[in-house]
Amino acid sequence: MNYLRTFLLIIFFSLPLYIFGQNVYLLADTTTGCDSLTVTFQFVNTSFPDTISTVLWDFGDGQTGTGKGNQVVSYEMAGQYTVSIVVNNNTVITRSNYINIYSVPESDFQYSDSLELGSYSIVFRCEDQVVDTIGYSWLWEFEDGETASTRSVIHTFPTEGSWNVGLTVTSEPGCSANSFQTIDVMD
Repeated sequence: MNYLRTFLLIIFFSLPLYIFGQNVYLLADTTTGCDSLTVTFQFVNTSFPDTISTVLWDFGDGQTGTGKGNQVVSYEMAGQYTVSIVVNNNTVITRSNYINIYSVPESDFQYSDSLELGSYSIVFRCEDQVVDTIGYSWLWEFEDGETASTRSVIHTFPTEGSWNVGLTVTSEPGCSANSFQTIDVMD
């Protein structure tokens, strides 16, 4: 009997909070990435009964949406974005700086023959990055199987001829870009 009374008291005191509480929020499937990132937002409503009739979305980059259904947004520019929803035209829920988008690095490179360094030696240099306040890593891949991991590198090819060279630049947030060139190596 005491168990039943305790159970009923628990139900009695918790039920009004569950039924009349308005528990709504928004979620994103990802919050950090590189430009051209597609994010799916979800409106979550745990209120009972469901009294939500309108949901207006602001994705922080000029894009907006309406409705309780999932919203798919593509962020094209680097930056931090605040996302908010207006529920029933009167309740605003905001997630400040919720989405963080980083620029894809530049992977263009220049090269020049370096006769003073010996036969078949070429100097390679990655172009400057637009955003230089974060760290970057470089991976040079040469057709002869050699690799290097510095911004500038001197590479000596085994023979003259046309050789493919690739560069992958990766930023600290994990954004990366590739470029490839075929160069002519002469003695």
